[in-house]
This record gives sequence, structure tokens and C-alpha cells, in this order.
Amino acid sequence: MTTTPGNASAPAPDGDSSLTESHAGPVHAGPIHARPAHARPAHASPSDAGSSTAIDVGTSTALRVGIDLGSRRTVFVASDGGERLEFDADTTCTVVGFPKRGVIPGVLPSDSDALVGDEASEMQIHLDVTWPVKDGLVEDVGACRLVTRHVRELIDPDGMRPMWGVVGAPVGASGDHLDALRATMVGVLDRLVVVPEPCLAAAGMPEDADVRSAAETDPGGSRLIVDIGLARTDLCLVRGADSTVEHHLRIPHAGEAVDDDLVRLIRKQHPGLDLGRRTLQEIKERHAFVGGGEREARVPIYADGRPQTLDLAVPIREACERLLAQVVGGIEDLLARHRDGSGASGARDPVRTVVLTGGGSRIGGLCERVEETLRSSGWQEASVLRPADPVRLVARGALRMAETMPEASWVEPA
Repeated sequence: MTTTPGNASAPAPDGDSSLTESHAGPVHAGPIHARPAHARPAHASPSDAGSSTAIDVGTSTALRVGIDLGSRRTVFVASDGGERLEFDADTTCTVVGFPKRGVIPGVLPSDSDALVGDEASEMQIHLDVTWPVKDGLVEDVGACRLVTRHVRELIDPDGMRPMWGVVGAPVGASGDHLDALRATMVGVLDRLVVVPEPCLAAAGMPEDADVRSAAETDPGGSRLIVDIGLARTDLCLVRGADSTVEHHLRIPHAGEAVDDDLVRLIRKQHPGLDLGRRTLQEIKERHAFVGGGEREARVPIYADGRPQTLDLAVPIREACERLLAQVVGGIEDLLARHRDGSGASGARDPVRTVVLTGGGSRIGGLCERVEETLRSSGWQEASVLRPADPVRLVARGALRMAETMPEASWVEPA
């Protein structure tokens, strides 16, 4: 089974830069909400749905799916009878585009009222685009349904297989936000379980070669998951084999904040130079780094009516160092709470593993600088790791849970 979308990306909404806490008390890795008592059981037959043409949604025939619904990109993985399915591309842009008035016929790839995913990203100059997920939360249910149904088509183009899926949600998401998330999965997943994203990241560690050893060496220990996303950085202290979230901090300073700082710093170094958002993202993704030493970031651009090559290492480093300071401050806060026993279960053994994930974790030298800073501040046992594939860690953890989730835990999306 294969799909053929590309991997284009495009800018999304901004966030602010304050430090906020969004969780109090432990959260476990099981479902974070329950459906009403009248919800149809997981083993219900097609006749229970009131339709003789309904597909069999039973557990024996269902594809198992893990979905990470992100603000910029949605990642999905799936298995059939425990065998992992392979796709040409397992991510798509979380974006929907509606044709602008006056677009010449034939310019867009189809006559559809809306383009979705990577196709919408690639053609957005001709579209009015909307990004239905912001800060990890669904803000436009209708548009997001188009994205999730697109994901289903990518997984099962024929639409004949039932799909049971685990989907991640931010820790501390409100009931209304969870309802919105469930609504986007109606007609997409036949059964659903929603689990806090840091628990899914922890569950995905055995799937990744670069962090697997930490999960296997100390399966019941505490680890700190740092997810550096588009508009926010979530820091979660996850404890034990059941992935209980002991503490959680949200910092609205992440990839977009780095972009904003980079714009300001480049303009300060090169007054009058105005780079587009997509160009900035490409520069950051190719050259982003922290740390000392001599380093160049030579970028070919067209400015002042002629092609030039500029060295943007200084503003790139400074913008990324600002993110580094925010991340280290949040980590030290959570480690101090854990050390002082201010969580629900009192004092615990030291946290030895910090896992950086999300797109921002790919900044060059970030793991090394975070570890160096923590150890110089007295956290001598801290080991900072980055998965080989940080973008897919949550989705892979979701699939692992989907493959082992008890049948009684599954509910219908609506």
C-alpha cells in the first residue's frame, strides 16, 4: 500500500513568548476522556449501526493507526495484523486551501472546492488557506475534517478497511478541545483513543534506535520529554512504565519564535533586506545551530537588484540561542520540582534522561548544549538525547499503543 504526496511545508500562525504551566496532578497514559455510557461497544456489528452496508469494524479486521495531528504537519503510521504498512510519504501538511476568486481554469490540479494537505501547500499562491490546528489544538473542525479524511484516504485509498486509531492531544487540553478533536475523527476512525502526547513520545522511544537504550535500560524510570514544535514547546516529566505525567510546562516559544527573532536580527545586520517567511524557514532548517566556535551560514539571495551570498551565521545562532535559554530554563524548573518531591507522589530518584523531540530538536548542537548547560548547573546525571526521527516519535508511540490497547478502552469518535 503506497501513497504519493510530497513533503512541502508552509508557514502557519504565530505564538507568544511567555512561560505558562498547563497541568496540575498526574496524568496517565490511558485514554484522557471517556465517552458516554450509551456509546456503541468496540465489538458492535454493522447491524448495530443501523446500516446493512456498513463495513465490519471488528477488531480482527481493523487497521491500527497512530496519528500526530500537528499545527503544520500531520504524521501517521499504520499496521495490519501487526505488520507495519509502508507509505511513499507518511506526513502531510495540516492545511486546507480554497480557490481564490478569478483563478484561471486549469491552473489548479483539480476542480475541487478545496485542496488539502501538501497539494494545498504547493498551490497556496492561488488559494485562501486555513491552518485548522493551532498550538496543537483544533480550532476549525470543518477544515480539520478535510485534513483527517485526506489522511484516511492516504492510508486506505479504497476505503474498505475499518481503522482503529490512537491520537495525541496536548496535556491539559480542555473538554471543548477534546470534543473538537473527536469530531474531526468522525468518518475517519471507527474507534478512537486519545492519549497525552508526551505519553505517546515515551511509548515511541523503543521504536527509535537513538533513544531505545534509555527506554530499555530503565523502563520504569522517569524521563523528561521536551517537544519543540511550531508555536510551543511542551516539557513533560513522565514517570514509570505507565507513563504518568508528573509535571508539565508549556512555553509559547518554539519554531515560529525563532523565525520572528531571525527576521529582526537579519534586518538589524542587513537593513532593508526583506526575506519571505518560506525563505526564512528554509534557511533555518538548513543552517540552524547553537554553540561556540567559528561557523558559516552562507546563503545565496537576490537583493539590491543582484544575486549575493550573505553569511547569516550570527543572527541564526542568536535566534536559536534564545530558544535554548527558554528550553533550559523550563527543564531546570521541572527537574527542581521532581527533586524536591513537589509532584503527586513525593520525592523520587533523579531524572537521568531528557529527550528532545519535535522539529526544533533538529537544531545543530542543541542536545550537546542543553546537556552541557544542565551539568554545569549541577544536574550531573542528565543525559540529553534526540531521536533519530523526532518528527515521527509521537505517531509511532500512538501506533504501539493502538496495537496493544485493550478492546474495552476503544470508543466511537462521536
